[in-house]
Amino acid sequence: MNILKTVNRVPGGMMVVPLFLGMVLNTFFPNLLRIGGFTQALTGVGYPTVLGMYLFTVGTKMTFRAAPRMLLRGGAILMAKVGTATLFALAVAHYFDGSVLGLSTLAVMVAMSDTNGGMFLALTSVMGDKEDSGTYVVQSIETGPFLTMLIFVGAGLAGSECAWQLARRGHRVRLHEMRPTVTTSAHQTDRCAELVCSNSFRSDNPRNAVGLIKREMEALDSLVIRCARQAAVPAGDALAMDRHVFAGLVTEAIAAQPEIELVREEVTAIPAEGFAVIATGPLTSPALDRAIGGLLGTEDLYFYDSMAPILEASSLDLSKMYALSRYGKGEGADYWNCPLSREEYERFLDALLAGETVPIKDFEKGVYFEGCLPIEVMAQRGRETLRHGPMKPMGLTDPRTGRRPWAVVQLRQDDLAKEHYNIVGFQTKLKIPEQQRIFRMIPGLENAAFARYGMLHRNTYIHAPAHLDRFFRMRREPRLYFAGQITGVEGYVESAATGLAVGLAIAQVLEGREPVPIPYTTAIGSLARHCSERPPSEKFEPMNVTFGLIEDTSHSPVRDKQVRRQKMVDRALSAIAEWKEQISAAPAAVLS
Repeated sequence: MNILKTVNRVPGGMMVVPLFLGMVLNTFFPNLLRIGGFTQALTGVGYPTVLGMYLFTVGTKMTFRAAPRMLLRGGAILMAKVGTATLFALAVAHYFDGSVLGLSTLAVMVAMSDTNGGMFLALTSVMGDKEDSGTYVVQSIETGPFLTMLIFVGAGLAGSECAWQLARRGHRVRLHEMRPTVTTSAHQTDRCAELVCSNSFRSDNPRNAVGLIKREMEALDSLVIRCARQAAVPAGDALAMDRHVFAGLVTEAIAAQPEIELVREEVTAIPAEGFAVIATGPLTSPALDRAIGGLLGTEDLYFYDSMAPILEASSLDLSKMYALSRYGKGEGADYWNCPLSREEYERFLDALLAGETVPIKDFEKGVYFEGCLPIEVMAQRGRETLRHGPMKPMGLTDPRTGRRPWAVVQLRQDDLAKEHYNIVGFQTKLKIPEQQRIFRMIPGLENAAFARYGMLHRNTYIHAPAHLDRFFRMRREPRLYFAGQITGVEGYVESAATGLAVGLAIAQVLEGREPVPIPYTTAIGSLARHCSERPPSEKFEPMNVTFGLIEDTSHSPVRDKQVRRQKMVDRALSAIAEWKEQISAAPAAVLS
């Protein structure tokens, strides 16, 4: 029997028959050809190589003399298919309100104008001539390069950082953000990387773990840290930003990347194929939350988070305050301080403890993240707790009296225009009338106007060690990655750092390499360790980055904590520089 003649009896048989046989093989005997060497490479991810070889052999049959005729034929086919697809898409937009059978106008146009290169070449090899085969190159111009489209869900700090890292390395990204179509209880805008709680990235001192992680991210060209520095407002030794300027800068950077397609719609299911990054943060929509639960086979973990109020600067009585940073850090006078005497503190505390709060749902426990407790919850732990927490007076001697107040409430600039200030550490679940009544008891805030009230919201996260490896990818389904607070890290900077790590890990995979692990001796690496190497059976709680998480391989006998930490900082920055060099090596191949 002549096999070639039999195959050619099927229209496009050289394409359809091998494709069908491959599907049968992969369905019933998926591991049959996983034997290593060229066989596994070609039957796994090697089809671009085969297609490239085929196009090369097509080119060897042509001449420059035939090029004008090929361009003319190819151009005619290209105009016909794109023109037809455009007219059909316009009809869908006009007569079907932009969607037909669940397909958007754009999806219809793309599907109709796409080029099935294998089918075209198979058909022209039987029914066409050499010049017909050559027109494939011209008519496939609209298809663009063979690049993987990565799907990102969530344009917060992690999603934006991750998408940007991949895009700047030439990889195409579709970034889904449900706002403003679907909103959350905490967000106020539709911008990428909106800061919903504090406007602070905490300490910028590299001898602090969160200061170190910023330096590591900067060494890796972080978008989030770059925009944070551009939007910085005075905040002592902390890095605080004008939240609106910051989110605007990130959004502009995302929009300026041609490789990123920002899609404003809710994702309600896990993407069924291709690489996908779930970076929906702690405020994941209910539909996707259920889908994630179904994927992992477990219920969410959760905790309650709260936000501090933001006040109108024009409503503050600055004559009752003094400008000073704790211990004179930063510019020395980056905060407004409201001093309280012992009697004023006791009255404030009594009112706070008696204040009416927003109730937790009956079927849930009031679980809070220790690093962001509501102020009334802290007050319940003892009458001195606030004086050793957000209202501590240490390092804040009143320059007008030369004495240290009994307690101090600090106000931090919230925007570059100095029109808004937030009450530092005053996260609250008090009801709105109670916030007005109680917080106006603070000296200087008697007539305070609230630009935003404090509020409570539920944060969800996954039991990462049971599901993720050190690259934040699912062990069971390695095409899926998680990034941001949903992984069980806590804090703005930590969330962005996981997005950066995921972006660079995926980039290495797409470039044909097994990703190089980020060393655990770094702050970023310590987060990967926290989310992947804890025993799955143990209780898993969100954590900020700390020196306690960072692996100390020196076993140094040095007892001076500052000296020991400086050695860890130096070692971490050196390790990040070396890791960056490793991942910047020329890729072995590019996957599509």
